[in-house]
Amino acid sequence: MEAVLEAVEAEATASASARATSVTHLGMDLEFPFPPYDCQVHLASKAAECFSQGQDGLLESPTGTGKTLALLSAAIAWIKKSR
Repeated sequence: MEAVLEAVEAEATASASARATSVTHLGMDLEFPFPPYDCQVHLASKAAECFSQGQDGLLESPTGTGKTLALLSAAIAWIKKSR
């Protein structure tokens, strides 16, 4: 049974990795767990610019466009680059 669970977990991990997408902006890899919407890439890029320049930003996007994922992607990329 344990071998079956390990096989299922390995398949799920491989499947998720195959869908992952990375976009480079300002030397930062904006990573998404699946192909992002164009508006997510745009929002993440603008957020990354604000983080890099130490500026505040007012970013908006309609409900359901993936703002949380875009902002998390930008924040994680900025933290990785800043280390």
